Amino acid sequence: MKLIAILGSIAFAACVSSGSVCEDDHCVCPATEACQHTCSPGGNDCHVQCAPNETCDVICAPGEQCHVEASQSSHSTVDCNGGVDCHVTCPIGGCTVTHCSGADCVVACLGGEATLVGTTASCP
Repeated sequence: MKLIAILGSIAFAACVSSGSVCEDDHCVCPATEACQHTCSPGGNDCHVQCAPNETCDVICAPGEQCHVEASQSSHSTVDCNGGVDCHVTCPIGGCTVTHCSGADCVVACLGGEATLVGTTASCP
């Protein structure tokens, strides 16, 4: 049980810092904070899980994977930055996903179907 508490503390500390929510490009945002994260080129692929009922703003690294789980957030804005694999799950409150194109651009809307105009997808 002690090991689980220690691992949980380490995982939480990896996502919280002074001035930003996520320090690593694989993170789960804290439950009571808005998620604002810019992924770093050359590091881990961008895999971000947004907090429930909070806003979520993510900028992925150019040419890398971009996976954002924002289905429980209040609203989300994601810049796929031309990523090779961009998968975003949007909340009912709506979201906008930019610089996303091709077969590997998958935007799932909980409030209806995504509208794609150029390289910008939006959910109602």
